[in-house]
Amino acid sequence: MTFDKPIYFNQMEKARNENAKKKPGEQDDAKVERVLCEPEPEDSADPRRAQQTGNYVYFCDETFDRKSNKQMKGTRITSKYLDVQVQEKRTVIHATGPGETRTLGMGSKDTQNQPTTPLPAGQKAEEELKLTVVLFAERLMIEDQKQVFQKAIYTSNVRAFHVPAENIDVKVNEHAAPERSIVIKCTDKMTATSYQNKAGQEDRRTLEAVGEARVRTDDYDGNGHTIDYDGTFVILRALGDGQATMYRRQTGVGRTRDFKSGNPITYNVKTKTANVNDSTGGAFTNLK
Repeated sequence: MTFDKPIYFNQMEKARNENAKKKPGEQDDAKVERVLCEPEPEDSADPRRAQQTGNYVYFCDETFDRKSNKQMKGTRITSKYLDVQVQEKRTVIHATGPGETRTLGMGSKDTQNQPTTPLPAGQKAEEELKLTVVLFAERLMIEDQKQVFQKAIYTSNVRAFHVPAENIDVKVNEHAAPERSIVIKCTDKMTATSYQNKAGQEDRRTLEAVGEARVRTDDYDGNGHTIDYDGTFVILRALGDGQATMYRRQTGVGRTRDFKSGNPITYNVKTKTANVNDSTGGAFTNLK
């Protein structure tokens, strides 16, 4: 850990140095500039502890309600190596995988069935706690500009799960996500961004997945070279002259599998309607 000024454990030495170097208006407390986290080696003095941690490092920042002690929001990072650099206007985090991030916060109670017309003045959409879990194989870079703008870039075999959850510890089954979940996967890179307005409320969130990208909701499966998602629209794009595809998820014997193909395909998760360019065929039936 590196600080922006010396830290003295000898109080007399601290007083002499501060009186000599302190400038008008200068703060007394030292600030963290950089934190490097490395796992404990397997041949450490305490091999049992090294085995328990699995040679990983952990970052955790959580907020609880004082009265109910209920978890309200939180962020966790698990990785092989972690480098946190705190600058004046932004914080940059680099992590080496394989690793995982978990982000808990309030979100729309049912993203896939929200009303399409504006709500009356003063009325807010119903919200619930949502958990976003992202698994990555190689690297993670996070840039946080004082929480006004945040960007996270994950590389190699990335899998993201956005699910309803009561706390940050909820286990997510990769092959059987709960209802009202959105799952997005890709092989190359995933970029997630979020913006906050002047009131400190999240104004916009985007996600881009590149490389054999796939998406799954309660209603459909989709695949393409890239997928863009902003909370309302999912846009699937194919590579070159190829075709992106969406399949309606159906159950029951003898039912036909509805599909759409084209480049691009724009799907509205709220109205459950798709607009397709350069389509080679296919149709969705009874989506609403």
